[in-house]
Amino acid sequence: MILFVDDEEHNRELGLDILESLGYEVMLASDGLAACELYKNNVNTIDLVILDYMMPKMNGKETFLKIKEINLDCKIILASGYIENDDILEMREKGLSAEIHKPYTINELSTLLEKVMINNTE
Repeated sequence: MILFVDDEEHNRELGLDILESLGYEVMLASDGLAACELYKNNVNTIDLVILDYMMPKMNGKETFLKIKEINLDCKIILASGYIENDDILEMREKGLSAEIHKPYTINELSTLLEKVMINNTE
């Protein structure tokens, strides 16, 4: 089960279609607050979170930190157009599983998901 978090409806729909085509079950959240609530209520069901970085209400870093408070071992992939910034560096230090840079291909996502699910490393 993957929790896919993105504030843009088109990206959520596309993420759902792609992940389901790869054989994953998917939950969707439109912002960080909803993602944290969904994660908290489904902590034993969700295997991995794909998290957008730029979101209103609660950005990717804030959402990442809150989910890590709920479950330190949660596997989280950050999906972002940004390559480096202080927030992303801090997230790496605090256990970010991997990053994928937007726009990404289905093959890139599939390969990364396999690596993270098996090894929890990039």
